Amino acid sequence: MAPSPVTPLLLTAGTPGLTPELLFSASCSVQRRLSDRCNSGGSSGKTAVVRSGGNTGGRAKSPTAKEVSVASVLIAGCGYVGTSLGLELLGAGHRVWGLRRNPSQLPAGFAPIAADLSSSDLASLPRGMDHVVYAASADDSSEAAYVKAYVTGLGRLLSALETAGLRRFFFISSTAVYGQTEGQWVDEDSETTPTSFSGVRMLEAERLLEGSGFPFTILRCSGIYGPGRTRLIDSLRQGTATSSARFTNRIHRDDIAGAIVHLLGSSDAPQRLLLSDDEPAPEQEVLRYLAGLLGVPEPQLSTGSSAGPQRGGLKRCRNTRLHATGYRLRYPTYREGYAAMLAPQPHPEPKP
Repeated sequence: MAPSPVTPLLLTAGTPGLTPELLFSASCSVQRRLSDRCNSGGSSGKTAVVRSGGNTGGRAKSPTAKEVSVASVLIAGCGYVGTSLGLELLGAGHRVWGLRRNPSQLPAGFAPIAADLSSSDLASLPRGMDHVVYAASADDSSEAAYVKAYVTGLGRLLSALETAGLRRFFFISSTAVYGQTEGQWVDEDSETTPTSFSGVRMLEAERLLEGSGFPFTILRCSGIYGPGRTRLIDSLRQGTATSSARFTNRIHRDDIAGAIVHLLGSSDAPQRLLLSDDEPAPEQEVLRYLAGLLGVPEPQLSTGSSAGPQRGGLKRCRNTRLHATGYRLRYPTYREGYAAMLAPQPHPEPKP
């Protein structure tokens, strides 16, 4: 006999006593009746749908994560970074809601919420969250997409959240907010004068959060890489890579997740934190290392390619404050990160 279809769990904004604990309990109860199984602490296959215009209803623990009480965490824009973070949180025993337009592919254990941050009715989001992580990304590289994802979406979520009880709002921003282009070192206190629309819009979003009244931490991430993000690797294998002397900065996806889990246990998390690894490196050095791992020719340095505007800018990111929080990077440089990506994987992750 075919199994009964799993229908979305509808959450109604006016339902009294709609706490995270009750929602997880209800989700698990329904799922047990449908499939005789339920993930501990999460809802497997039950989607909390947020409809526009109407009421609607394993990864190991970070080695540096502090022991904290069980928290309820909403990850808004639960995609490449957010899913990795959610798995870490679940592994640490927390309750996790993952909000995205199509949450059907979220791993088991998440309480999925189907919503578009830029247009859906967010009034019926679950109440009583301890932490919110805004991890949305733009649909494309246009300014309109940046406005939609980082300004409109963030502003609408901030307006929908209840003001009482939220311990901290984490916003995944970008080092594009820095406009330095001469190889200068930048940190959390450096001047933010972005020259690209991506940096301008990210900074606009940061200002929204700063004026919201919520306790917050803005995470300015350098270039995010990790499993499934193989642009440099593919270009080397295909012989299309171009090399330059410009400085590049990066942070592994799993170090973003690990740092957030670590900060959940801190009562004095900084308001701004630059997330980047220990070694800003010229692009040519990174490509030389990767070419050696792959056994392919190193691309030639392009004359004059180190000059001119680039998204992210020609700067070097200093992570002193990150280390001061007590977090220990899993991938301190590009070497450890790319070596892990190229190691044989029994179950490789799909490209994001």
